[in-house]
Amino acid sequence: MKEEKDVVPNTQDSSNTRRGSDGQPGPPDKPPGKPKDFPGNPNPSGPPKDHPGRPKKPPGNPDRPGRPKDPPGRGDPPPRRIKPEPTFGQPSPVWWLEDPERWEYECRQMKKHYPGWQPKGCHPGEESPKETVAPVWVGSITPLAPPSDAFGVISALAEDRYVEIHIGGRIDVDPEDLPEKMLELPIDEEELRKTFYLLARHEGPPSHPKVFMTLPQLPRLCPHVFPDGSLCPLLPSGGAWSWVENSLADYLDHIAIWLVKFSVWDATRKATGQGIWIGSEAPHDPASLAATPLNAQCYCGSGLRFGQCHGRITDVTGRLIKWL
Repeated sequence: MKEEKDVVPNTQDSSNTRRGSDGQPGPPDKPPGKPKDFPGNPNPSGPPKDHPGRPKKPPGNPDRPGRPKDPPGRGDPPPRRIKPEPTFGQPSPVWWLEDPERWEYECRQMKKHYPGWQPKGCHPGEESPKETVAPVWVGSITPLAPPSDAFGVISALAEDRYVEIHIGGRIDVDPEDLPEKMLELPIDEEELRKTFYLLARHEGPPSHPKVFMTLPQLPRLCPHVFPDGSLCPLLPSGGAWSWVENSLADYLDHIAIWLVKFSVWDATRKATGQGIWIGSEAPHDPASLAATPLNAQCYCGSGLRFGQCHGRITDVTGRLIKWL
């Protein structure tokens, strides 16, 4: 007969408990929760950082991840060897460097008669003194500023009488040459006392200066303006201005008179629809211009003799056949 062993009953609690080394029940284990990894899901739970199966680098280009910045195989182009060639074109005038005494005289005259004007862009460069731009003066003129007699000046200019030009281009009547009749125009006096902002390009000899109006803007079809937009205050062939005898300040005196005539023309144009240009006007038709004396200045303002400029004789094909 087999000996029956004492069977020790399993007194362990069926609950999920842990026992210590002394056999006493310990703290309960954590309740079973959701497994971290699902069967058949090799990726950890939660949103995947990288899409499954997407390689980190695009296939076929392991050294350039993403879109290449430069086309493959293109590098810096090789340097090119260039030999300098002589420049061609009209050289910039540098008369103020070749004739410093004349330039100093011009500056004195401007400071004396138009002190508010300033030269711009006429200083030579340190490295290349010859490579400079022509002198440009900028300033403003208020030709009928108080205390000028606005309507007296207009009436005097309408009769081609003398007027007085004060500092800065202010115009007043000449007490020795008063107008015989005062004009009555539908113009507001305040409209006549406007300020004009101008730019004067000091051309080299023998050319006349070029004066442009910057503010206000010239209206379309404004009379007595050169094709390049510069103001035409006088007929050059009349000899009222020349490079030998006059200065830029003298030319601005004629510009101030032109501004008064323009103010009247612009004001009457706005009031009646028909602008009135006071004073005498030189003819502009081709026949009259062609009758310019050959030794007089050309009507274009170049300062050359008419026979050396627009008065050259040409044949029917337009070729020059003789200088006068």
